[in-house]
Amino acid sequence: MTKQKPSGKHDNFGTPPKSVMLPNLGGKNMQTLKPVKWTPVKLILFLIFVFGLYGGLLYVASGISQVLLIYLLAIPAIAGLVFYLVYQLTKG
Repeated sequence: MTKQKPSGKHDNFGTPPKSVMLPNLGGKNMQTLKPVKWTPVKLILFLIFVFGLYGGLLYVASGISQVLLIYLLAIPAIAGLVFYLVYQLTKG
């Protein structure tokens, strides 16, 4: 019978974590994947993709009017465009 260690006492304390292999990446692991640099263009494209799916699901699932759907999608889109315009004008 093995003796159970008290909470917080582990054999691997202080050792670096093992690399986690991701499937279908040809041997790359999470430590070698590059982080995404979120530029305003990438952010706006991502938000358009997300809000497009959100709007379609909302329209089909709830049966709201098209005018309300346009408002729900246009307000964040206009805010994103204003953010991008301000960013472009002030970055230099």
